[in-house]
Amino acid sequence: MLRLAGFLAVVLLVAFLLFASRTAQAGAWTLPEGKGQAIITGTFLKADRYFDSRGQTIRGPDYRKFEVTAFIEYGLTDSLTAILSPSLLSTRVSGPEPAQYTGLGYTEAGARYRLFEHDGWIVSAQAIAGFPGPTNALNPAEVCCTDKYADARILVGKSFMLGDWPTFVDAQAAYRLRSGAASDEIRFDLTLGVRPLPKWLFLAQSFNVLAMNALASGSTLGLLSGTRYHKVQVGVVWDFADDWSLQLAGVATIAGKSAPLEHGLVSGLWYRF
Repeated sequence: MLRLAGFLAVVLLVAFLLFASRTAQAGAWTLPEGKGQAIITGTFLKADRYFDSRGQTIRGPDYRKFEVTAFIEYGLTDSLTAILSPSLLSTRVSGPEPAQYTGLGYTEAGARYRLFEHDGWIVSAQAIAGFPGPTNALNPAEVCCTDKYADARILVGKSFMLGDWPTFVDAQAAYRLRSGAASDEIRFDLTLGVRPLPKWLFLAQSFNVLAMNALASGSTLGLLSGTRYHKVQVGVVWDFADDWSLQLAGVATIAGKSAPLEHGLVSGLWYRF
């Protein structure tokens, strides 16, 4: 019943996007048949403060994370895009009993299917399976990354002109089913992209995770009282060649409960083939 409630919440979020936003490109779009793109991303995050169960910030052990991810998409047909995303991960936690991990991170595999497209609008469905590299849940440096998961999401996009600037909005609502003792999650992501110059794309993104553990414990406030975090990422993508781009962005956790207050940098190399 809790998982059914999670799926219903995703449906409600998508309905809100469709009927309340009305100005909503990126993730929802599928690639043409035979075309692909690869994005190699390096992300460095750190934290020495954490959100407690009331959302207040407290001191905690120093935490460092560096991850390199290869996100590869390929158009099997005009409506169906295959996805593969392996990663390498290095984490370190200081304190009385310091811990670290270096090795494989998550490997994701799945596909995105275009359901509807008209007048700049697009609606797609995506399914991803995630397989962890870390296996020791007792190691504090691995504890976040040892569970398998299945991620089902609806993606809604809208492309339009903001004056003379090509612009898009992409919104995604997902339910992530996680194995073992890890809590299932509802995820809600937004991306705004504006291209003021032909070779420059500015991106503002919001990533939001709401764990289902509060519902399981019978909390009257439901999702808003459990583990959750909200991140903002702002950056730029420079098309320095016909098929190549560079990305640089800053990312920070702006609110949460029972979660680290992370901040850091993201860099990426994009290749279209």
